[in-house]
Amino acid sequence: MSHSPTPDKDPDQIQNADSDKQQNMNSQVHSTLLALTDLIEQFSKLIGILKNNPILINIIVALGTGSISWAFYSSDFQNQTYQEKKINLGDVCIHETTKEAFRKEYPHEKLEDYHLPISSHKLSTKKPHVYPVFRWVCQFKKTGTDRSPSDDIRSVGLNLDEYCKQKYQAESLKKATHRNYKDPNSLYCVNPN
Repeated sequence: MSHSPTPDKDPDQIQNADSDKQQNMNSQVHSTLLALTDLIEQFSKLIGILKNNPILINIIVALGTGSISWAFYSSDFQNQTYQEKKINLGDVCIHETTKEAFRKEYPHEKLEDYHLPISSHKLSTKKPHVYPVFRWVCQFKKTGTDRSPSDDIRSVGLNLDEYCKQKYQAESLKKATHRNYKDPNSLYCVNPN
């Protein structure tokens, strides 16, 4: 007594089933080859069009490069939180960066002979055509003078980038910026990255 793997089917039925499977597979391969041939023909037509249109090539390259760059960097941007600190000009005037600017601008004057009045930051009137946000100066007044003659006051321009770097080093807020160039109070330290 022999034991056959398919006792219900005779050898002709098995051969016909194998033949049907082979035909089905051949049909799928044929369909795939036709689709691939069609794709190659369309790709060849596209290459022909692109050869004659260098501007179109540049556009495709630019779009491709931009989307690749965005995909690469977008995850970094999504994980970052925007940080900024409003710049307090009174603090800027007493900061070491402004004192250093005073020493450079007035090398023959002693910083110890001057003090900062309560509102030591002023908008400079010397450059009226410069936007207000860029006209801030700190004014040092000579100690021991009661009046405010212009000879007793020294104005020092601000290096806000250096101030931000030193003041907010831990937070990496190393760049000064403004929200509105016409508003002199719209100054902030930010992370430029």
